[in-house]
Amino acid sequence: IAMMDSGLNYQPSISVRSSVFYFEKESNWGYHYQLDGATFNINKQEIPGLEDVQDLGTEVKGYSLYAVPVAYYHFNRNEPGKWSYKAGLGVGIGYLKLSGNFRITDTSHPEYNQVKQVDADGFDIAVGVYFEAVFDRHVITVQNYGPTLDDGTYEYLQHNVAMSYRYAFRFSGF
Repeated sequence: IAMMDSGLNYQPSISVRSSVFYFEKESNWGYHYQLDGATFNINKQEIPGLEDVQDLGTEVKGYSLYAVPVAYYHFNRNEPGKWSYKAGLGVGIGYLKLSGNFRITDTSHPEYNQVKQVDADGFDIAVGVYFEAVFDRHVITVQNYGPTLDDGTYEYLQHNVAMSYRYAFRFSGF
């Protein structure tokens, strides 16, 4: 009934990941565990029929945490000197805390154009997708995870799309 959009936005986040585990020694199927947290501040809404998001004087802010086991297929795992890729899915538990207001923009909803207040938090399922590309010591990761929250009146879904670049280095002797 209302789609909020922050566009490209830089907010604090943290991601902690376990080591990689493979189902068998030579298998390309693997998994890891990850714990993520992010803050958000969204002050624009999508309007059906319009291409650009609009400032309707609404704002929702808060944070999300989620713990997710991620299973994936590792392409080119045992081919040094080539790019390797991991593509997978994760399902786990998430916590979502949000507050603010939003305007109902679905014209078929009986409360169309009304501004609603939200102040909710709770645990629910978190689902998402994971993609990683690695070449030598260069690592590019794109992930989209989001917890849901149902407060009895509305269901909220917060997507956290994160893209990161890392350069891995090793300390000898440790």
